This record gives sequence, C-alpha cells and structure tokens, in this order.
Amino acid sequence: MKTLKRVNIDKVVRAIEEDADQALPGLRESLTQAKGGNFARVHTPEQIVARRRGRPRGSSHEVTKEAVNIR
Repeated sequence: MKTLKRVNIDKVVRAIEEDADQALPGLRESLTQAKGGNFARVHTPEQIVARRRGRPRGSSHEVTKEAVNIR
C-alpha cells in the first residue's frame, strides 16, 4: 500500500469524474479514507461468531427419507 500513500487524490478524482462525465459523490472521501489506511471493514470477534456459515437454525426438516430395498 506504499503506492497509495503517494497518490494525488485531486488528480485521481478529476480523472475519474472526467471519464464518467459526471461528479461522483463520496469519491473524494473514499479515496481519502483509503489513503489513510481505512480501506477494510473491521469486524469484532462477536460479529465473526454471529456470522456462521451453513443453514440458519430451524431451516432443516425432519428426516423424511424412507429406506427402500431394490432387487
């Protein structure tokens, strides 16, 4: 991320908005945050534990399969 710290935000914003042919709200603030090192969301351990993978609780059905013999 060393290269990000050397970026001239005004030049980048001008180039992006020129290319888009419109003003982009929040672009300057986002680039400023990224340059400051705030470019990733921070998760607390509680948030990580709360975000479990797999099916949500209560979504699984009871076993409805029945064993069948085929000869």
